[in-house]
Amino acid sequence: MTIGKNVLERLRDALEHQPSSEEGRRYFYNQVHQDLRVQIMVAEADRFSSMLDRVQISPAATDVPKLDFAALSERAEQLVERLTYLVENLAIIEADSESRKIQIRSSEPRTEGERRSYFEIILDADRNIALRRFESENGLTRQVAFHVTDEVLQRLLDDLAVAVTSS
Repeated sequence: MTIGKNVLERLRDALEHQPSSEEGRRYFYNQVHQDLRVQIMVAEADRFSSMLDRVQISPAATDVPKLDFAALSERAEQLVERLTYLVENLAIIEADSESRKIQIRSSEPRTEGERRSYFEIILDADRNIALRRFESENGLTRQVAFHVTDEVLQRLLDDLAVAVTSS
């Protein structure tokens, strides 16, 4: 069973058994699967999809070797190539060799009038990956929830996990 399928099954089970007094409230999923810590902030969910605030995957162990900048850059390029199923294509926006972090964003943010929205992925040398979505309007930027079907979430988790675990 892939990590995406495993996480999705556990997440769906947790959401299904959430006390009725907490329906409609955000749910923080934080579990270890196959040596990876998976954290998902769920804003809303229905039977087949979710609105997510954040997806983050990192090694569960603290003694995992850090990536050198070349390996980190290679993983970022692979993610850009693999995550073609999101609503916008992605591109590497900033690669900082000193802090050993790479920022990936939507290459062409979605635009509606003055409002622009885009995905952002941050990868670092400690093998942490975080995906969020932002919206910018009138000079103000804020994080917003994004919609994913269960199928897309499963695929996304599998692709992010490969970026964290590959040698």
